Amino acid sequence: MPVGDILRPDPQALQQSTWTSAERKSLHEDYWGSFIFDFVKTLPADCSFEEAWRSVHFHEFLRGSGEGRTFVRRMTNWKSNFTRRGKLKNEADLVTVPFLQFLFDDISEPISLRVMCLLRKQLIGGLLDGIAPEKTALFDLGSGWGRHSTMFAEKYPQLQVHAGEISSGGQSVTRWFAERYGFSIQAFPFDYLAWKDMVERVSACDRKEIVIFTCHSIEQVTFADFDMWAALARLNKSVRFIHLEPVGWQISSNSASRFSRPPDPKQDAQWGYNKNLLSIVDSLKEHGLVENVVAKQDYIAFGNAYNSGTLVTFQNRRGSA
Repeated sequence: MPVGDILRPDPQALQQSTWTSAERKSLHEDYWGSFIFDFVKTLPADCSFEEAWRSVHFHEFLRGSGEGRTFVRRMTNWKSNFTRRGKLKNEADLVTVPFLQFLFDDISEPISLRVMCLLRKQLIGGLLDGIAPEKTALFDLGSGWGRHSTMFAEKYPQLQVHAGEISSGGQSVTRWFAERYGFSIQAFPFDYLAWKDMVERVSACDRKEIVIFTCHSIEQVTFADFDMWAALARLNKSVRFIHLEPVGWQISSNSASRFSRPPDPKQDAQWGYNKNLLSIVDSLKEHGLVENVVAKQDYIAFGNAYNSGTLVTFQNRRGSA
């Protein structure tokens, strides 16, 4: 890893995580299924993809996050400076107010939800620049409601997109977008702790160029399984990995970062956000399974700069044992 040493978890901890698949699934089922899916079904029939995609983001942040709900209450209160000065005509104007913390290139500044959508498409959508869409299949693991799967499908019509999500609610929203806008997206059940069916799906895919993409989904798995990445790397395909995850704190020798914070030390060591992604990548490299490993610490964040996504990319070595 070119940016420093890697913190490695206690080997015994890898077998003792108490954050189960059932718990993770229950956390997301109602959120994606009721809160998001019920909302998209209310969108007008003539709503364009861009309008629908942005609307889900606005709804999710303003109604689904604590930060967003606090912002709405503050901005719609008659005592608000914005309200008293007439700048807030209605709730639709909320998406133009810069309140969301945005981090990029070590600079943090407030942006509006409308600008957030533009930057997400530009900076995260741009991570696939240079691929050959007609030869490539993207596997978006932990895809949620399809935020990135749909974005990539719209940008690259010839790209084959597979959206793996643990919750049936998230899969339903993704299928709604795919059917409404004619995208080449296949939503399927996926669990990081029961991953073999996913590897078989990748192996059976008729595309030889594969992109494994994640964004703040591995963070949900306390201890990920080295064998999943090893199995993907050993496939007789070109496999490119793009992980955007809040794991910058796992680089132990870099103390200059202001935005990568480890889990609360009071938290149960066997529970909570991921603790071993970078040690897995380091081990893959040591075993000769991957190459071209690059980690860009604190690459981007929308909302909480201290939970910033570190961009980790690497490529499998074809013919590795």
